Amino acid sequence: MPPDIDVVLLETHEREPYPTILSAELQPADGEAVIGSWRLAGLDAAVEQLVPLVASMVPRDHPLDKTLRIALAFHGGHACPGMVLGARLAVTAGRALELTLPDRRKRLFVTSETDRCGADAIQTITGCRPGKRTMEFSDYGKLAARFLDTETGRAIRVATRSGLRDIAWKRFPDADRHASQMRAYLELPVEELFSITPTEWSLGLYEQPGPPIRRVECADCSEEVSDGREVPAARGSLCQPCADSSQVPGGTAAQRGT
Repeated sequence: MPPDIDVVLLETHEREPYPTILSAELQPADGEAVIGSWRLAGLDAAVEQLVPLVASMVPRDHPLDKTLRIALAFHGGHACPGMVLGARLAVTAGRALELTLPDRRKRLFVTSETDRCGADAIQTITGCRPGKRTMEFSDYGKLAARFLDTETGRAIRVATRSGLRDIAWKRFPDADRHASQMRAYLELPVEELFSITPTEWSLGLYEQPGPPIRRVECADCSEEVSDGREVPAARGSLCQPCADSSQVPGGTAAQRGT
C-alpha cells in the first residue's frame, strides 16, 4: 500500500487477525477481534463512531512500524531487542543524512560493527547489501554502524548507548527483561538510544560497486582473486588463505590439498 495511507477497511469477512466491524447479521468467528457492529442502514454512522478507536490502533511512528515489519520478515519473523535497536539505528541514520530508505541507487554505504540480529535490520531497512558492495562488516561486537552518503560525502557513525538494559528495566519493572527492553527500545527518544558522530570516510579504488577492476591468479592454488585482495610474495601473488598457511607448518593450502 502507498506509505501515506493510515487505515484500510476491507469489505470482507475472513478469519484474519485484524480488528473487525462486523455486520449485525453475522456471528463472530472464534477469536475474531470484533470492535463494533453495523447495520446496512447505519453503516456510515457506525464507522464514524469507531474512527477514534481505529485511529488509536495506528502506530505512532508509521515509518518505523513499516520498516520494522519488513526487517522482522527478513529475519524470519523473530522479534528481539537487537532487531528493534538495529531498525531504529538505521532509521535514525537515514533521517540524519536526509536519505530516503531503502536506498535503491547505491548512494548509501554501510559498515556494520556487529554480525548479530541488528545487522539484519540495518541491511533490510537501508537496502544496502554485501553482494551489492554497499555493506560490509567490521565485527567489533558493537551495535553500531557507519553510514556514507556518496553524493554529499557526509559520513556518520551511529552507536548504541551503554546502560540501556538498566534503563529499560527501571522504566518497565513489571515486564520480564526481554519485554521491557523491546518496549523501551521502541519508545525511548533517539537521543537516549544512540550517539551520532560525524566521521571521515571515502571509498577506495577497490571498494566501488560494479564489476571487479582487477583479477589475479594465486601462485599456489591457482584460484582467482579479485580487487586487490591478493598478498604479494616472492613467488608471486597469493590469495590470503595461501599466504596465511605458508607462514605456518604444513605448507600452503594447495600443498595440503585443501
